Amino acid sequence: DTFTAEDLEITRTSAIKSRARQYETLGKKISLLENISTLNLPMDYIQREIDATIQLTLESAKSLIRQHINPGQMIYVVAGDAKTQYPRLRDLGFSTVVLMDREGNILE
Repeated sequence: DTFTAEDLEITRTSAIKSRARQYETLGKKISLLENISTLNLPMDYIQREIDATIQLTLESAKSLIRQHINPGQMIYVVAGDAKTQYPRLRDLGFSTVVLMDREGNILE
């Protein structure tokens, strides 16, 4: 419910730009053509995906978020300075916050 129009625009712009960068190399372009052939996709399927992203409304995005994202069932991984980040994460109220060292050993 806190997802805003600004959030949607940031997400939309990021998704479109990253999609364009996916096919910059010759190998990636060949892979794209293989996918089209193997999966019997229309030649313009990428443009169709971009168009759908552009046309996504805020209400539709919120509906998709409610349908597919359950924050209570997600696992978040945060890498950073434990001195400044750990207390803040612990205070967010998640059921479990695990502090680990660089080698993956549980510290608390």
